[in-house]
Amino acid sequence: MSSFSIVKKIVPLVMVMAISPAAATTTISSSAFGISSDVGVVSTVAVTVGPTAAVAGTASPAYSNTGTLASLNANVGLGNVLGTTAGLTIGSGLNSTAAAGNGVLPGDTTFGSADALINNLGIGLFTKTGVFPAITTLSIGADILSSQTTVSRTGATAILLGQSNFTNLSVDLLGLLNVGFGANVQFAPNFILYNALGLKITLNEQIAGGNGSNIMTLATNALRLTLKDFALGGRLLTGDVIVGHSEASINLDPLPEPAIWLEMIVGFGFAGSAAQAGCRALLQQG
Repeated sequence: MSSFSIVKKIVPLVMVMAISPAAATTTISSSAFGISSDVGVVSTVAVTVGPTAAVAGTASPAYSNTGTLASLNANVGLGNVLGTTAGLTIGSGLNSTAAAGNGVLPGDTTFGSADALINNLGIGLFTKTGVFPAITTLSIGADILSSQTTVSRTGATAILLGQSNFTNLSVDLLGLLNVGFGANVQFAPNFILYNALGLKITLNEQIAGGNGSNIMTLATNALRLTLKDFALGGRLLTGDVIVGHSEASINLDPLPEPAIWLEMIVGFGFAGSAAQAGCRALLQQG
């Protein structure tokens, strides 16, 4: 297994919105969950897993909600094709989530946060034919994965931040990819670890949204496995497994004057390019 030494101090994704000083009210929302999956065989109904330990809230008034799941052990059957069965396994230890926001009245609502932490993650895709041992096509494991998304407002400026952390993440894809990472590792936003043959692995996924004026959202997924017509044992798979989801949003209303929308993606530049270039170089060596 190749061992990565990725830059550990990656600047998180930052979104900034400068609004009209006359904005009267603020609504902040946040949500989080541990694990969700909708992977299935193309043209069939997928068996969903999760979302686990889901929490959410909206301020004002202030809220502080937490969720936990002691463990997860999900086995999703993916059918039998000419004597070959296939399946998806998703397991974990403790899932911990939190969503919080402050404020007594809309005018003094200034902060919200969402956190998701998953212990002892294990994801596997496998096939089995007759009496022969099962063949694991994909294996993803980690001691700890976490994500955090925050939103804050100071006067006429709103800022959203997202970041993820990983401890002992490992990925094995039938010899095409076999990598491991150390403790407390961070990746640049939307770091693509693998993307080929209908299978994509994204680390520290950051999804920005809003209406371009007075609403802004940011969602962070520590890990996202995306399958799109991925061939496994004579069938095609589609769907996503999301691990460590946190999300925050802010709505400033009313806005008598048009808001000024600024989106600053910090970390997509040199840091992200350097980290990804280093990743490719190490993969070629490994």
